[in-house]
Amino acid sequence: MNCPVAHPKVFSRFPRYYSCDGSRLELLFTVWPLASATLMAQTVTPSLSSASATPGSAVSLNLSMSSSGDQPAALQWTLNVPSTVQSVTAAVGSAASSAGKSISCANNICIISAMNTTPIANGVVAVLSLTLPSTASGTLPIQISGGVAADPTGASIPVTASGGKITVTIPITMSLTPTSVTLSASQTQQFTATVSGSSNTTVQWSMSGTVGTLSSTGLYIRRHPAFRSRRLFLVRPRAWRAQPYPQPLRSR
Repeated sequence: MNCPVAHPKVFSRFPRYYSCDGSRLELLFTVWPLASATLMAQTVTPSLSSASATPGSAVSLNLSMSSSGDQPAALQWTLNVPSTVQSVTAAVGSAASSAGKSISCANNICIISAMNTTPIANGVVAVLSLTLPSTASGTLPIQISGGVAADPTGASIPVTASGGKITVTIPITMSLTPTSVTLSASQTQQFTATVSGSSNTTVQWSMSGTVGTLSSTGLYIRRHPAFRSRRLFLVRPRAWRAQPYPQPLRSR
């Protein structure tokens, strides 16, 4: 810039601080804060459901996946189960099947992938079926670890997995001893009820029919057939029935 008026030397020496008339310029610098933003790292979260089952039965657990960013095109994990579990099988879930994926497992390591780059939507990606032994009891933890995911370009996505559990429930059963018996009149039979699967072994006894009595401890007494009613009748001889009792018979 050239100064058409006074003090050109001053301006030429300090062009950033003085105007052409020699007065000092006040330079103001305004710093505008950037808009606050939260940078969220993309994470894929596979989570396993929980269920209840009885000993010796098979139970299914769903492996669901959710992503906080772009959806992955492939997913791998390691399944850790107690040694008491007899067998484990895996089938592809609805979310992975809709993306044209398949599942394969070897040595507890399962992978969902395909010869395509179609992303997998959030939802159930696998269904695990576990067979429990007849001696199973308590709570069985089923863990997911070693998760690896990849986006459609092949880039790795961090995985944070959560496992589930199987709660083994013991069914309550009762057995009766003996299951059947043949009794004569006035004979007795002590029945025994055995309760398993519960700490409360108290039973309440009841019966149908009126051919005997059953006590609160399971003792059955068969009644004599002649005593079908609690009312007792006095039967007099035929010759006495027409006379007022106890008037004696008249002699002929």
